[in-house]
Amino acid sequence: MAFWLPTTIALVLIGAMWQFSTRRYQAFAYWFFAYALPDANSVAANVVPGRLTVTVCLILLVGVILASVCGAAVYKEPATP
Repeated sequence: MAFWLPTTIALVLIGAMWQFSTRRYQAFAYWFFAYALPDANSVAANVVPGRLTVTVCLILLVGVILASVCGAAVYKEPATP
C-alpha cells in the first residue's frame, strides 16, 4: 500500500507536466486521470476485481475517444477572411 501513494503522485505530476507542455492527446490524458489512475489504485488496494476493472476502463477509453471526435465534429471555428 505504501508503494502506490508515491507512484500515484509521480504519475499525476508527470501527467500534469505532459498535459501542460503540449495540448495534444487531450482525450487520452483525460481518460488517464479520470479513469485509469483511480481504477489502478482501486485494484492495487483490492477493492475491485482486476479483470472487470480493466475491461470497463478500456471500454471507457473508447467512449472518451468517441466523445472527443464527436465534439470536434460539432465544434467548428469560423473561417477568417
